This record gives sequence, structure tokens and C-alpha cells, in this order.
Amino acid sequence: LFPEFCRRIGAVGTAVRQRLINKFVEDYPDISVRQVTLKFTEITTKDCPPGVPTPEKKSGRSFHFFLRPRFYHHLRAEDPKPSNWEELKAADDILWDKQKAEKARKKAAQKAAKASSNNNNNNN
Repeated sequence: LFPEFCRRIGAVGTAVRQRLINKFVEDYPDISVRQVTLKFTEITTKDCPPGVPTPEKKSGRSFHFFLRPRFYHHLRAEDPKPSNWEELKAADDILWDKQKAEKARKKAAQKAAKASSNNNNNNN
């Protein structure tokens, strides 16, 4: 199912986030909207990846979401993607690892701060 979800987003992305999520849940009712929304957030970016044509800006507050290059290998050969997609994937893999490490570091710092705060409260 994950490759199918990636294909629906595509390298060129989508401006119809909620419609795409709802259609996927409609097609696969064993999956919840919440699960699909969380996964969508994890695997997309609002930043247009290099080599992907920038979509025409629509009026209003619409956003365009792009599949992160690290997931391009889930697209079929005939699906549009940048010619240097393997390089983009490798660079995004490094960025992904840095982002995950930073998120883990922040979470650990918050946990330590909370534990310290609880200890200070118990000592008073």
C-alpha cells in the first residue's frame, strides 16, 4: 500500500492534500484517516525538490506538497520524476537522518527538562 500512496502523491506533488487522503482511505477502508494523514505529513515536503517543475501558484492560501526524494524509488519507472532522482534521494536520506537525530535530541532534552522540573518540585 505504501508504494501506491507514494505514486498518488508523485514527484510533482499535489495541491489537493485532503482529497488525496480521503480517496486513499475510501479505497483502503482498513486504514484510518489519521494514519494516512500522519504518513502524508512524514513523507511530503512543502519545498519543491530540485528538478521538479515548480507548480503554478494558485490564488489564496493553497499549498503544494511534494513527495520527499527519499521515497522516489517507490514510484514506477513510467511515473514522472527528475532524471537525477537517485542523487536527490541520497541527499534527502542524509537530510532525513539529520532531521530524525535533531528530533530525537529535542525530545530527549524535553524529557530531561521535565524530569529535572519534577525533581525540583519534589525537593521543595
